[in-house]
Amino acid sequence: MSVLPAAVVFNPALPTLDTLRKIVAAAQKRAGLPETLWIPASFDNGGLPASVGNVLSKVSVVLVAGGDGLVRSVAEIIQGTDTPLGIIPMGTGNLLARNLGLPVVDRTKCVSIAFGKNHRQIDLARAELVGEETTTHVFSVMAGIGLDADMAAGASISKKKRFGWLAYVRPIVRSVAQNRQQEMSFILDDQPPVIFKAHTVIVGNCGTLTANLLLMPDAVLDDGLLNIVVLNPKYLSGWTHIWSRLAIGGALNQTKAGRRILDLAPEIKTLRYDQLRSVTITLKERQTVQLDGDSYGKINRMTVSVLPKVLTVKVPS
Repeated sequence: MSVLPAAVVFNPALPTLDTLRKIVAAAQKRAGLPETLWIPASFDNGGLPASVGNVLSKVSVVLVAGGDGLVRSVAEIIQGTDTPLGIIPMGTGNLLARNLGLPVVDRTKCVSIAFGKNHRQIDLARAELVGEETTTHVFSVMAGIGLDADMAAGASISKKKRFGWLAYVRPIVRSVAQNRQQEMSFILDDQPPVIFKAHTVIVGNCGTLTANLLLMPDAVLDDGLLNIVVLNPKYLSGWTHIWSRLAIGGALNQTKAGRRILDLAPEIKTLRYDQLRSVTITLKERQTVQLDGDSYGKINRMTVSVLPKVLTVKVPS
């Protein structure tokens, strides 16, 4: 039986590809695999070449060198297959890598993990977006309307390349200052519709953001559930309470005792949490939506449902 090679799907704009190729070549040699296939992402064609699916079905592991958006594109292709995904975090947020416990600042270790034997099956989510047309996408981190969608739409590729996650500061400040509250209808699983006003709605599997902000305390990558958080502060002071809770939650979440304190902490009225298997959100007015950090235009309605344990990812031991 022939040994299958690994493949690296990469963002061709990355400045350190020569170094990464050397790291991968060394790991490939140690693993006893044939020469690794290198597949550049084509951002004029939805992120990946049309033929990439056939290639990825014939490899031992797929390494993704890029950000959460590129990881999303590859996960959408290999979901439900036996092909595992290894992440080389080289994007702005790298949220899936962070929530998997990968050493995001050490690419050599991430490559070693990707060629290693430890893996984990995680959930994905399917989003049906209804706007001028209806499209369906799979994502691994989160989908959002409001603040995080404003962040994704307001931070250009060139700004993210130059400033990293600081490129999000200006769109965050603008979104908070405007504080647009919109009437929305929610259907959680099979429950009756609920209507109220909110600034931001986020549905996802990953609870921790960049800078160790804890957005969704109960989020687990493989529990068969999605998490939803609704932000509806009426005044600037409400945003202050939200940011304080996210920052404190991130610090407390690092230890068992801290998590116990977090469980006992009083609720903040401007933050609403829930867990579910599916949700339909209908907007009174069209809003921009983001999936895993990329803007997907304006929509009227979004339906998100969980896909339990359909993706195998390489993780630390």
